Amino acid sequence: MLEVDPRRVLLLGGDPYAGGGTVLYWMSRDHRVADNWALLRALALAQERRARLHVAFCLAPRFPGATRRAYDFMFRGLREVEQDLRRRGIGFHLLPGDPVETLSALAARLKAGAVVTDFDPLRVKRAWREAVASRLASPLFERHNPDYDSLKRLPAWARETLDRHAADRRPYRYRRAELEAGETHDPLWNAAQREMVVHGKMHNYLRMYWAKKILEWTGSADEAFEIALALNDRYELDGRDPNGFVGIAWAIGGVHDRAWTERPVFGKIRYMNDRGCRRKFDVDAYIRGSRWKTESTMC
Repeated sequence: MLEVDPRRVLLLGGDPYAGGGTVLYWMSRDHRVADNWALLRALALAQERRARLHVAFCLAPRFPGATRRAYDFMFRGLREVEQDLRRRGIGFHLLPGDPVETLSALAARLKAGAVVTDFDPLRVKRAWREAVASRLASPLFERHNPDYDSLKRLPAWARETLDRHAADRRPYRYRRAELEAGETHDPLWNAAQREMVVHGKMHNYLRMYWAKKILEWTGSADEAFEIALALNDRYELDGRDPNGFVGIAWAIGGVHDRAWTERPVFGKIRYMNDRGCRRKFDVDAYIRGSRWKTESTMC
């Protein structure tokens, strides 16, 4: 079997060698079995893992500029692909519907440990690929990391930089009860916390800011992670979900991120402040609109 040049491989998320599980090849651009580098890569990965290989093609309900003639040509080619794969003992799945939803669901059903796809420069397909990578990163992170609810298995650079700055002076210090009540010096953070408590949701950009400020205002990264996770699980409608664990680990521990400019407390963890928020949206209007009833219906 031909070997795939490592320079052809771009890792979008997770570790393809971590753990086991089915290997899923998402056929997108190359509608063929022969001379298909991504399929060769997926096959090699499956053989290394001694795992099953499955191939999926996502049939989007609408694709820019596609005509009935184009779909007819594509279906005839996919029929040949299915027959060729069947002769090789490889399962083929035709997935009608939104590619992000259908492929993510198939990966979960097959308990896929790795997903491989072919390169495609088209903007719409790149967007699908990035969305799927983001969707799959959370459950894969948890499946291969039994300490997903702690910061024990951070990237080495993140653990090192947080430890180096563990003794840095915090500009403010708050206890969990003060944070839970939204009683800090920061009106924007308080508004985000109140929105979560009252409505059970918070915009994703604010969630990042919210979690990073807990890191800045508590005694350690581990304490910050514990508090952020507890508040998220208690008040968010999507709490106790893999995305919540990974989102907080990203904000506080640099999971699925890279090292940034070093600064106090954060070290090389990505920093956020209210000035960045003001460039994104009308912060003052958000704060004014957050003056909801303070009584929570949570119990």
